[in-house]
Amino acid sequence: MNNQPVPQSQASEICLVGCLILDTKQEIMADVFQEVTEADFNFPDTKVIFRAIRQLYNTTTIIDIISVKTTIETNGDLVTVGGAEGLVKIIDSVPSMAGWKYYLEQVKETSHRRQLIQALERSLGDAYDQQTALSDVMDSVEARVFAVTEQAQQSRSETVSMAQIIPQTIEAINERAKGERPAGIETGFVELDQLTGGLRGGELIVPAGRPSMGKTAFVLSLLSSLTIHKKVPVVFFSLEMSKEEIAERLLSINTRVPHSHLRNGWMHEEDYQQIDAVKDMIINAPLNIVDCAKLSPMELRSRVRTLIRLHDIQVVVVDYLQLMTIPGFRDGRFQEVGSIVRSLKSLAREVQKPVIAIAQIRRSGVGKADKRPVMDELKDSGEIEQAADVIMLIHREHYYKKGKTGYIDGKPCKCKDGSLYSVLYENCCKDKAELIIEKQRSGPTGVIIMKWNGPIMRFEPWKEVTNE
Repeated sequence: MNNQPVPQSQASEICLVGCLILDTKQEIMADVFQEVTEADFNFPDTKVIFRAIRQLYNTTTIIDIISVKTTIETNGDLVTVGGAEGLVKIIDSVPSMAGWKYYLEQVKETSHRRQLIQALERSLGDAYDQQTALSDVMDSVEARVFAVTEQAQQSRSETVSMAQIIPQTIEAINERAKGERPAGIETGFVELDQLTGGLRGGELIVPAGRPSMGKTAFVLSLLSSLTIHKKVPVVFFSLEMSKEEIAERLLSINTRVPHSHLRNGWMHEEDYQQIDAVKDMIINAPLNIVDCAKLSPMELRSRVRTLIRLHDIQVVVVDYLQLMTIPGFRDGRFQEVGSIVRSLKSLAREVQKPVIAIAQIRRSGVGKADKRPVMDELKDSGEIEQAADVIMLIHREHYYKKGKTGYIDGKPCKCKDGSLYSVLYENCCKDKAELIIEKQRSGPTGVIIMKWNGPIMRFEPWKEVTNE
């Protein structure tokens, strides 16, 4: 839609395919083929040469100027490259094989720029069409730009030798051993920190559970410790609850005033006193809440970058993952959630902060005899299992058996607070919750017993149960 030339680098394309022809030992081919495809080349001759080398790479062990010329001739494309003389000229144009990474990056960058221009030009046409709803135009713009961005992110990689990474790794281990570098951000839940080493930068952490298990309550209990007591800056993207609801939850968690009192106005004098005693701590907590009914991966990435710059955010939380959407996505919900999960993991690695994404588990598992959730019950996508570094499944057995009390060995079985065990599950009382570390990419799995304080919607360290 304008007369400016499209981004391109003919010299880089020529030098890159020239390097591939000269790479008779095939030392760089795998890396190049992983990063670019034929579509990333803008000139007919380099497209033809790249296609021929790729064919040879997949079918034979010998790749040199003779085999490349023969393949191009067989494909009927020898005229396009200027014959055998054209191939010789391309090889002669390569200043040095050592520059192949630079040529590769130039080819990738100009390709992504062309793709972005094409996406924006299509969106510009939609914007001129007044028959198309503005919201649809904006959604299509975001979807197209997101597709280009995701492809660009996936193609970024770095090759590092062991000579570089091992000394850095040993230095980091020594610093952690001396206490000079924490393994991760401590959550305040001692058993969880011992098992996971805290919240680690670059990791995607997924607390998950069925509806009403207390997923948000668990994360808010964790964030209360992080932001109010440890002063760790956090951003909380809430797609399910309003900012007022979150504020009520935090007040209840930290004042121990029952949530129902705050919610329904059943306030007593002591309730006001408890609020007055801690409200300043909550007000001064470095917790930033983004109340948004809709959130796309692109918007999340943009906001997180800005908030890190403005507020030094150390932890990112999304509540919850399956409510995120990619505007204009047409390949089905399963694939959409998969793209969202990959973008969350990519964001965590890019900013080197822990990203906590709460997830929903399907209700179908409640029909099992053992109602504990498992990873493959995560809703909408198996990609969550693959991309997440840590998956925590929240389970409260009493939720399924509440109202049923019983005896063990002829005696009423009680917790310290006087609540009775479930008749069907001897080891369960109404305040008991299990945090099942079902997956941890860099550490052990296990089960952490926690106390569920229902009236204030808070998870706490477990107090031992006694049989009285």
